[in-house]
Amino acid sequence: MARRGKKLDDGLQEEIRAYYASCGNANETAKKFNVSWSTVKKIVAAHPDEFDKLREQKKENT
Repeated sequence: MARRGKKLDDGLQEEIRAYYASCGNANETAKKFNVSWSTVKKIVAAHPDEFDKLREQKKENT
């Protein structure tokens, strides 16, 4: 992975959360943002309340 050892900024983490909320797939999200799937899981798990809000917004929009 290209970002090895580098801290992801808050904006990118928010994009990752939003994309994961829309697709629900850690592998797909990881490939899109060039990070590992475990990084995606850690980012999503760090703010579960925010993730739930994003998921609810997606459900409302569909």
